[in-house]
Amino acid sequence: MAISGCSGTEVAGTEEGEQGKGQIESTSVPIKLTPYAEEVGASLEHPESQVLSVRQSFRLAGRVRDAEQLMGSHVWVYLDGPKGGSFDYYLPMEGGHFEGEIRLFEGEGVYNVTVRVPDKETADRFYDIATLEVTNKSTEITRDVALRPPGLEANLRMTEPASGYVEADGTLSLAGTVGETFHGQTIVVKEEKDGESSELLLPVEDGAFAGDIPLYYGAGLYDITVMVPDSSREDTYLEAAHLLVSNESTTVMEPITYYKHYYEHKFQLDEPKGGGLQAGETFRVSGSLDLNLEENQNVEQLIVTTEKDGEEASYLIPIHDGRFDGEFWLRFGPGEYEVTLNVPTDPGAEQSYFKFAGVASFRVLSDAEDGRYLMPSRGIQADAPAIEKLAEDLTRGKNGEREKAKAIYEYVAKTVKYDVRKLENDAFKLDDSALKTLESQKGVCQDYAFLTVALLRSIGIESRYIGGTAQSGSFVERHAWVEAKVNGEWVVMDPTWGAGYVQDGRFVAHYDPQYFDPDSQTFEKTHRREEIVY
Repeated sequence: MAISGCSGTEVAGTEEGEQGKGQIESTSVPIKLTPYAEEVGASLEHPESQVLSVRQSFRLAGRVRDAEQLMGSHVWVYLDGPKGGSFDYYLPMEGGHFEGEIRLFEGEGVYNVTVRVPDKETADRFYDIATLEVTNKSTEITRDVALRPPGLEANLRMTEPASGYVEADGTLSLAGTVGETFHGQTIVVKEEKDGESSELLLPVEDGAFAGDIPLYYGAGLYDITVMVPDSSREDTYLEAAHLLVSNESTTVMEPITYYKHYYEHKFQLDEPKGGGLQAGETFRVSGSLDLNLEENQNVEQLIVTTEKDGEEASYLIPIHDGRFDGEFWLRFGPGEYEVTLNVPTDPGAEQSYFKFAGVASFRVLSDAEDGRYLMPSRGIQADAPAIEKLAEDLTRGKNGEREKAKAIYEYVAKTVKYDVRKLENDAFKLDDSALKTLESQKGVCQDYAFLTVALLRSIGIESRYIGGTAQSGSFVERHAWVEAKVNGEWVVMDPTWGAGYVQDGRFVAHYDPQYFDPDSQTFEKTHRREEIVY
C-alpha cells in the first residue's frame, strides 16, 4: 500500500526566522498505541504526547521489537495537512530503531500524523501503530524532497534541489547521487501538470546524475517524480522521490522525443529545451556528445533533417571538440516542421551512401515565406562569404539573369576538373560541398551541382539540385545537374557534361556551352530526372 506525497500547496512568504524551529509544546496526552503495535512490540520514544504544538518540524523516534520479522524495513509516516495536502516519510529501521525529522509541509495549522509499520506476512502492506495531532504555529512553509522506499534502498540523495518545493523559470536543475545498491544506468524523471505528463531519462555515471528538466506545460505547479530501476523487473522503474516545482515561465513546449542512440552515445541537447516552438527562417540547435566514447571521437557533423508536407531537406552542423551550435533553415514556407537530429553511424567513411541514426526529434512552427530554392542547404553554402564574393565577381557587368546564370555555368564548367579517382574509389565524404569544390577545384557531378547552385542562389537566382541518371553509350549511372529560374522560366544546365569527358580513365577538359539550356528533347535522351534534392 502506498500513498503519493503530492500536494497543491504553494509557498507563502516567511514571517518567522530560525528561532524556535522544532520547539515542542506538549499537552501531556498519552500516546495510544494500536493492537498491532502491541503485537509487534512497536513504541514511540519521541514525542511523548499524542497532542503537541511545534514550529515547522518535530523529531519522531521509536522502536519495533519484531522488526526483523516484518515484510519491510521502513516505518511509514503519513501526514494529512491542514490545507488538504498529504506527505509521506519513510524512516529506515536499523536494529529496530527508527528516527527522523518530520517537517510540516503546509505551514500553519493542525496536522494528523499517522505512524505505520509493515505487515508480518505481505509486502507493501502497512498497519497503523499510533496517531498524533500536531499543530504547527509557524506560517513558514518548508517541504522536504519526499523519498520513497525504492529511493531509500538505492541510497538516493538529492543534491539539487535541496528542498521539496522550488521555483523555476522554464527548467528545473536536478542532480543527485545513488549508492552501490542502485541497479541500472539511468533514472527516469516524470513531470505532471494539469493532467499532462512526460518522462525524461537521465544517465547515471559513477553514482551521480544531473540534468536540466524542461517544464513543458507553461506556468503553474508541477509534480516531479524521480524513478529508479526495479532490480527484479527489466524496463520497469519505481517511484523513488517526489517534489513540487512552481514554474513562472508562461512558455508552453512539447516534449522532445529522444531515441536509443541519444542515451547509448551520451548526447546532450542543450537547445531547444522543447518542441512546438515558433521560428522564422532558421532555428538553432546546440549541445554536445561525450568524447570519452570511442565511437563519438570521429563524429564531425550533426545531420539535421526537416520534413513538411512530404518535402524533406537536410543540413549539416559541424561538431568541434564534442560540441555543436548552429542553425538550419525552414525552407518550405509557413507551417509545421518535423525536425530530426542524426549522427553518422560510420563517421569518416568514404562512400556514396551514408548511414545515420536519429538521436532526437521535435516539431517547429515557422512563419517564414517559402524559400526552398534560395536558402542554403546541405553542401550548398549559398551564404558563405567566399561564394557570395565569387558570384558577384563573375556576374559584374552582366545584364539580366540569363547572362549571369551563363557566366556561372561557364566558370564552373571551365574551372572544376572531373575527379575520376573519386568516382572509381567511391571516395565521397559526408561534408562534400560547394566550398570544398571551390577550394579543390575538382569533383564529380554532385560537386559541380553543389557549386553551381550555391553561386546562383547567392545572387538571388532560384535554383535547384536535380538528381537522376545519365546515359553515355550503353552505360547508365547516377548523375546530378542544375535547374535555374531565369526570367521566370526554369532553365536546365549540366556543368559536369559541359566541362569535358573521361577517356581511358583520364579527364579531358573540353568546355561545351551546349549544356547550358540545351534542347529539352535532346537532353532527355541522355538524362532522366528523378528528384529535387534540398
